[in-house]
Amino acid sequence: MGLAFAGPAQVSELHLVSDIWPPFTNIEPHRSFALDLVNEALSRAGVKANTELKEFDEVIKGIREGRFDGSAALWFTEDRQEFLLYSAPYLQNRLILIGRKGTDVSMSSFAELKEMRIAVVGSYAYGSEVDDASDVNFIPGRNDQENLERNPSSRDLIRG
Repeated sequence: MGLAFAGPAQVSELHLVSDIWPPFTNIEPHRSFALDLVNEALSRAGVKANTELKEFDEVIKGIREGRFDGSAALWFTEDRQEFLLYSAPYLQNRLILIGRKGTDVSMSSFAELKEMRIAVVGSYAYGSEVDDASDVNFIPGRNDQENLERNPSSRDLIRG
């Protein structure tokens, strides 16, 4: 995950936007590691950052339309690279399988997930390997928390 800007970074104040993505971005008083880290780094560089929290679709739309300068926490995709300038990554995410206690989560290929329902977050940019996976039943949710709170069967796994 890196900082993404829609225009030149030679400014003294930035109007940023992110969606709620605990614990990386969140509303006060909850922790928001990515926003705290980026705000501190920008502050040390003499740049003030104001961040609005919006639904994910509004984040992308608002940046594209020039209503926001960028985002402190946005996954890289080739599509987004067409209108955003990304910093070097300052955090890394890893996709892991999570299941109920006692569930086998040792799968290492999509072929092994063929008969299972896999919860994913609909707005995440998982990449082409996930996007192109066939015969896997991905069930989109709004966020990881919603996916974890579902009442999964023993054949359901969470990918987050």
